[in-house]
Amino acid sequence: MSGGLQEPLHFRPARVEDAPQLALIHLQTWQAAYREILSERFLADLNNGVSQRTVFLAQAIADGTLSVWVVELEGELVAWASFGSSRDVDASSATGELRALNLLP
Repeated sequence: MSGGLQEPLHFRPARVEDAPQLALIHLQTWQAAYREILSERFLADLNNGVSQRTVFLAQAIADGTLSVWVVELEGELVAWASFGSSRDVDASSATGELRALNLLP
């Protein structure tokens, strides 16, 4: 296959045991996306919150407070997204919201 991915992407719901890798993907996404907007120090300090983010994500996945799907490439997590009903007070019940989209740089 030329010009594209050699291995297919696999999409699936997140599992609690994915939380540590999801937290790292979140961190690396922020550090890449905001490197020209936020200070290096601020972005480096985000490393200190990875364990807290891991706990938050594990709990949210376990109790279903976040709908999270992951993307795997060759068995490795490379991206994740969370979504749900819109939190806008004037949105209809049929309106959804993409809450997070994190992809490895």
